[in-house]
Amino acid sequence: MNPAFSDDSDATDRQGPQRAVVVGRLRPHMLPLLARDVGSALVWASVDGWTVLRLDEAGADLRGHAVLRDEVPVVTLHRDGHGRWIDVVTHVGVPPGTVLSPTGEPPLEPDEVPGESAARVAASRHFAHLDVVAVAAAVESPDDEGWSARVLAALGLPVLAADVHEGRTELPGAVAVEPMGVGGAIRAAVRQYEDAPPDEVARRGALGRWQGAVAARPSLGLLTALPEAALGLLGLWWVAGIDDRAWWQWLVGALAALAVLDALADTVALGRRPSQRRAASHPREQASRPPGS
Repeated sequence: MNPAFSDDSDATDRQGPQRAVVVGRLRPHMLPLLARDVGSALVWASVDGWTVLRLDEAGADLRGHAVLRDEVPVVTLHRDGHGRWIDVVTHVGVPPGTVLSPTGEPPLEPDEVPGESAARVAASRHFAHLDVVAVAAAVESPDDEGWSARVLAALGLPVLAADVHEGRTELPGAVAVEPMGVGGAIRAAVRQYEDAPPDEVARRGALGRWQGAVAARPSLGLLTALPEAALGLLGLWWVAGIDDRAWWQWLVGALAALAVLDALADTVALGRRPSQRRAASHPREQASRPPGS
């Protein structure tokens, strides 16, 4: 069975928590860290400029994973034997955020009504353009298999996420991400950051575009590594010539040494990157070579 598809029909799967589906501005290169934080493998795809992912572990959610400023809004679809609800995070921090749920269904607080939750979501700058009445009407609609789709449509988010959550379809071109240790998650995040598609690189601003250009043409990295090394060596030379050093001069020396080390590390990484790309593009050739060649 395709890993991005599951038949979560109401007739058979309403007894316990179902696998959550998330919609947000999540960065693909950060998803290995997200999988580690939530303790669940996931599949994801880009849909209409949004990242849509499905957690593989039933009952897993984003609690324990910090949402960054450029990732909001992050919307999580939940479903269990009690009904459906949607968690909307519009601020930096750890979920949960504002919960949207049909009237009389948990997990609304006893003194909370759906219209108030819809108003709080619409008050966010991310949804300020929405019709709060339309959002409230969608939230207050019957809790059936179309409820999540109606709410996502009112929020201007991809309805495909609701179809995946209800088991009606699968994520197109889904990519699987497995949870791993801290070191492995960081290395995977760095690889995905360097190999990001052009639209993702364009969202990173001037610095991100420069990093993308360096990843495509490693020789450009020397334009920053060489001046960084020169400034670091100049700082070390200056500090070494002072006999009685003040605390801030020791600090300058430490920063200069770090600059030299960073420039050396960047240069070594730039030298390895072309061979890594060749190995990735010719896996059979690498596998057919005898050991030690």
